[in-house]
Amino acid sequence: MKIPSTDGSDQGNGWWFSKPDDSFNARENTDFLRGFDESVSVVKEALKSQGPFDGILAFSQGAAFVTLLQILMEQHPEEWDAPVVKFAILVATFKSRSSLHAPLYSGVIQMPTLLVYGEDDKVIPAEMTKDLLPMYVAPQTTLVHPGGHFIPTNAAAKDAYRAFIAPFLSNPK
Repeated sequence: MKIPSTDGSDQGNGWWFSKPDDSFNARENTDFLRGFDESVSVVKEALKSQGPFDGILAFSQGAAFVTLLQILMEQHPEEWDAPVVKFAILVATFKSRSSLHAPLYSGVIQMPTLLVYGEDDKVIPAEMTKDLLPMYVAPQTTLVHPGGHFIPTNAAAKDAYRAFIAPFLSNPK
């Protein structure tokens, strides 16, 4: 077992980096982008070699990455030779602050999506998720919880997940 360093010397993982030191800040505008295209390629290959998948669950930067994937799937379907997933559940998603991603946010997202966010999220404030809501067309569902930066697992949240996923399952028991 490897214990993470407390001196900050460990390299973190991410779907892309927003700074030259290979770090990421969801709230900071930037003209820098590293690793995004590589991450898209990895996901395309996983969808092709390990799919099909019914849906995607993603959190925080992963959810923002899936939002961008949804846009790319809508705008360039010919580039996705793998079956596209039926739905997404995105928790604490947000709009990338990279100027290189800005042009992507001009369209709409048709994929059914459950958008989950916390009213008291200090990492990805609720407003950052709400900024994306107009991009999602029906059927789009939101689940707002009173907490912070986490995936809610209380009974009400589980009921919401089940209700959202059920129509996509062939045998929803």
